[in-house]
Amino acid sequence: MNVNRLNSIEELLNQQAEFFSHKIDSLAFAICMDKIDPLAKFQDKFHIPTVSDVLEGVGIDKNALKNNTESDDTAIYFNGNSLGLQSKLSEEYLNSEMEKWAKWGSIGYFKSRSQNDLMWSRSEDHLKEGCADLIGAKKDDVACLNSVTVNLHLLFISFYRPTKERFMILMEDKAFPSDFYAVESQIRLKGYDPKHTLICLKPREGEHCLRNDDIIENIKNLGNKIALVFLSSVHYYTGALLDMETITTAGKIMGCYVGWNLTHGIGNVKMNINDWNVDFAIWSSYKYLNGGPGCIAGMYVNEKYKHNDFPKLLGWFGHKYETRFIMNNVFDPEPSPDIYKISNSPALYVSLLRASLKIFQEATMDKIVEKSYLLTGYLYYLLKTSSFYKKYFEIITPEDPSKRGNQLSILFNSFLDVKMIYKELTNNGVVCDIREPNVIRIAPAPLYNTFRQVYRFCFILSNILVKTQK
Repeated sequence: MNVNRLNSIEELLNQQAEFFSHKIDSLAFAICMDKIDPLAKFQDKFHIPTVSDVLEGVGIDKNALKNNTESDDTAIYFNGNSLGLQSKLSEEYLNSEMEKWAKWGSIGYFKSRSQNDLMWSRSEDHLKEGCADLIGAKKDDVACLNSVTVNLHLLFISFYRPTKERFMILMEDKAFPSDFYAVESQIRLKGYDPKHTLICLKPREGEHCLRNDDIIENIKNLGNKIALVFLSSVHYYTGALLDMETITTAGKIMGCYVGWNLTHGIGNVKMNINDWNVDFAIWSSYKYLNGGPGCIAGMYVNEKYKHNDFPKLLGWFGHKYETRFIMNNVFDPEPSPDIYKISNSPALYVSLLRASLKIFQEATMDKIVEKSYLLTGYLYYLLKTSSFYKKYFEIITPEDPSKRGNQLSILFNSFLDVKMIYKELTNNGVVCDIREPNVIRIAPAPLYNTFRQVYRFCFILSNILVKTQK
């Protein structure tokens, strides 16, 4: 499937509805779509919370509530953009490491007991190929280490080197707070004032998402003063996907370094950052990659900087592995992003992410994105055709599937109690998240979410909104 036009998803859904002889907005249609889903088998590879699990987690007695979830006790987990679900394979991989630790102790740093466990001194090497495939990079240009904000700091030390002529950083106005704080601190660290140095781009009046053309126009107008362009591939709040290739090209033409935060893009949208000549990128692995809370993050550095002399913070694990244990205190750098490995990566977290990456490899990003187009498109269609659309809520995520991932951000009208709506969704076994003041983010993940769950979510939300009219 190649979805290039705005209406093509609706056309595809209509074609399927005609084939099934069911209306698009019917449960029967959703069930039929699940039956022909080539990724349906992957749902069984994850632990899916039940409604009882969700209610227990938020401290609610299920028996005290009227159950609106039909007879299906499976929760609707639409929060993979915050924390992906646990893969069942992760238990096997983690237990293998725990068993080796119990039986071998420090021997495990240099030996493996089976194909499922890791040599701890190089455990993160097992993640490189999987992560590289997901972002369109070469294995040797990827490193898995630290957390995403730590990696931001490490790479800004190298790539943000302001001069009297070039000192500005361009990023989005509503960047994720951690990014914003880190960038501000890096500016101050270099002796500059963020008020005069940080360009925070805002959407146009009355709009919610940045336009690619406006970003490019700012790069053209201020490019001679911009040292670094740093943006998010997919915006955490709106779910909007930027045109990374065109923006990167615009920045490079003006002589800027261009870096990307891929945290909401990796495992969600197709990328080819090596072909796009991106300078560097960072990402986390606990969202769409299902690595687990606080799991090891990653970075990409373009191969042309393999032997650069940029300033860096160094540590023992950035020393070339072949000579690391000579211990002569003469630094022999890894000629790759591995030079930023300050210390040993946590092998237990590595095992969790390794398990999830194996699932991604089996499913393939092509099929994941194809299902994402349809699944999120189905959600968009049901919400847009609801009698409550525009009256009670709107969708601030772009309707064009080429300009979004699998997240839809629902903006509720100010006269509604959004916290009450969110609470009622939770009471009905829907796991999503709320963003102040009045946005609820919904992210159906192709690997473990279904068309039936999309239908059920819209049914539950409609019932909640009906109650607000009484």
